[in-house]
Amino acid sequence: FTDGTFKPIRNKSIIGQSVRKTDNIAEWVNDFANSEEIKGEDREAFLNFFDIESNREKFRNGSKYESLHYRRLVNGVYRWASLEMHRSVEYRPDSECAILYVKDLHNEYMEHFENFIKMGTDKVNGYRMDLTHNRCNNESIDELVSRLSLDIPDDMQREQFQEMFNRQALLEDEKNGEYKVYFDHKYKDGNNNSFRMRTIVEIVKNVVTGDVEGFLYSIDITEEYINSKLPEFLYEKEYDAVCFIDALKKIVIAKRNSSFSGIIISHQDGSSYDDVVRQALENSIADDEKEVFADNVRMEVILHNLNMRGKYEFSTYQIESTGERRLKKYTYVYFDKKDQLILSTVEDVTSMAEKDILTGGINRRGFLRRAEMIITSNPDRKYAIMYYNLRHFKAVNEMFGIDGGDELLRQIGRNLSDSVLKPILVGRFEADHFLCLLDTKNIMFDEIVNQCRGTFYRKGKTFTVSAKCGIYYTDTEPGINVGTMCDRARLAKQFIKDEYVKPYAIYEKGMNNDFMDKAEILSEINQAIENHEFKVFYQPVYDSKTRKVVSAEALVRWAHPERGIVSPGSFIPVLEESGYISKVDYYIQNRVKMFLEDRQKNKLAIVPVSVNLSWMDFYDEAMINSIFYEIENSILKSEFRRFEVTETSYAALTQNDNGTLKRMKDMGVKLLLDDFGSGYSSFSTLKDYDFDIIKLDMGFVQKIGVNKKVESIIHSIIDMAHNMNAKVIAEGAETEEQVDFLVQHDCDYIQGYFFSKPLPENDFLRLLDAI
Repeated sequence: FTDGTFKPIRNKSIIGQSVRKTDNIAEWVNDFANSEEIKGEDREAFLNFFDIESNREKFRNGSKYESLHYRRLVNGVYRWASLEMHRSVEYRPDSECAILYVKDLHNEYMEHFENFIKMGTDKVNGYRMDLTHNRCNNESIDELVSRLSLDIPDDMQREQFQEMFNRQALLEDEKNGEYKVYFDHKYKDGNNNSFRMRTIVEIVKNVVTGDVEGFLYSIDITEEYINSKLPEFLYEKEYDAVCFIDALKKIVIAKRNSSFSGIIISHQDGSSYDDVVRQALENSIADDEKEVFADNVRMEVILHNLNMRGKYEFSTYQIESTGERRLKKYTYVYFDKKDQLILSTVEDVTSMAEKDILTGGINRRGFLRRAEMIITSNPDRKYAIMYYNLRHFKAVNEMFGIDGGDELLRQIGRNLSDSVLKPILVGRFEADHFLCLLDTKNIMFDEIVNQCRGTFYRKGKTFTVSAKCGIYYTDTEPGINVGTMCDRARLAKQFIKDEYVKPYAIYEKGMNNDFMDKAEILSEINQAIENHEFKVFYQPVYDSKTRKVVSAEALVRWAHPERGIVSPGSFIPVLEESGYISKVDYYIQNRVKMFLEDRQKNKLAIVPVSVNLSWMDFYDEAMINSIFYEIENSILKSEFRRFEVTETSYAALTQNDNGTLKRMKDMGVKLLLDDFGSGYSSFSTLKDYDFDIIKLDMGFVQKIGVNKKVESIIHSIIDMAHNMNAKVIAEGAETEEQVDFLVQHDCDYIQGYFFSKPLPENDFLRLLDAI
């Protein structure tokens, strides 16, 4: 710059091939700028770059480097080139020397541009942004970001998106050395499909222009997001299937191509939810489970339960491709509640559901399934099913306590499994009842006798254990299922004539008549409830001194359309054995409630009415909760609600002590202990539970005037009850002598044929109207 000249070091031709040779900077610059060698729109910048006075000023002020990118002609084609001017290390005021480099960077620039284009391939929202000049197509950077954020359904995420990708934030990122910025968020496309997206901005400085540029694009990370979140829901369990249900579009999507209820579902396309359910019903769900399954998987049922409880589960039997029947648990949780994306898992819980918690062996469900599989898989082998029933097990609980009774049951389970009969399966049917499946060639009747007798030792006490056994040979009647076979074996033990000599009996077809009666009862029970065949009879209870009606007990009678009135003794035991008793008990208490509510609403005379609860009812949580709900929401005053509990419910109450009786009392309902003195648990029941009324068993009442010891016991029970602030009802009074004795010994209330038999509802109405 001192004398305005330059001296090429090498490759002079790269600056300009057709420009005249000169050492003068100004002449060369003017000649080159005005030639065709340089692209027209780059000429002004080229001239400014070589302004000598300007360069002198920059270098004097400390600048060491200046650059320019321009296009110049090479072999008839304009290519991008770079001019870089560096102040030399010898630069002084009297020797202003600089070095000029010329570089062809066309290929480098084009590669940079192609990378931007490549970024947009197979991406959602691909945009090249000029951050320096605030341009992106026909809008500013912030306008672009604001528009893109509208596809984010979450308000908070939309704000974060705008804050992260606005122009000023991106320029600041580049200044701080951050060249890649990304944000994960929800996204909905124009068809309202939901995704998880990652939006990325790659920030670069253009090697040609020096401008800060960016490329914004989004990629679908839905599967990546799901995979990262799944462990939070699934833990370490092994599932048959893990699927997602889009409740809005009603489609099922597998995490990967997998089976859901036996149906193969594609991850890419998904499957119609209704189609999956239909195919499952057709191909994999057991016939006896189809109706329940179809109801449980209705979308409205799933959503209702999820919204109420946050989780929904049910179990159903499914038939595997091998023909094996397995219990599967279906679980549903919200994966994303806002988008109504549901995570569903299918888990094989057969082993868990078939385990008897008390003994550690299998339960009734497990025995029936496994025995069915063994018998059907080996049609040429002969098997027998043995049904064991312990005798006087309540006495064991009374003598040794519940823990002692549990230990006895475990011991019996071990003894049966280890016996020389070599049973293939041993399971606890219920309570103190056991089932065995064995090969008929291993049956030894002397050993069966030994199995039915034994001694139980605990804490210095000894108890003689005895049992009865019914036997059914599986080839007796072709075509029946294992459940029926077990019923046959159970029936056989009722035909044991002398259990001390021969405590077992083998099923014969002649025994079937009694069984068929039970089968008919069970098959007709639902229809009987629906048709209101069960009728409530009311047996009045009288005040012993005034002899006026003060309450009543609700009793059930079955008005069978063909048999007429069926005695409770014929169907109640069957219902208790099968578990159907709770349906009938609930039906009866509901009829009584409606009857009393109607009387109260019409301001007619009413008295408290007690309803019997079976020991099975205390295992039916849904039924008990329904009773609580009706007590709380009924217009009937709680003082008119009463429940009778028999002492046979003692075991159920102790095993399933969920505060049911206390909660009833807290609601103002009175509790009656029925049949007091008829069994082993009466005094334990009094000790553990607070009853308002004790009902003296009719077996005591009917011995009045016959047995002086019984009369003394009655007197003592009445005094004991009064000392416990409880009233006494004497059941079964039939004579004047019995009534007089009870009155003389301060019995509070009397119930029996002496005053009234159980009355149908209309007769009881007339009795109340006469009060």
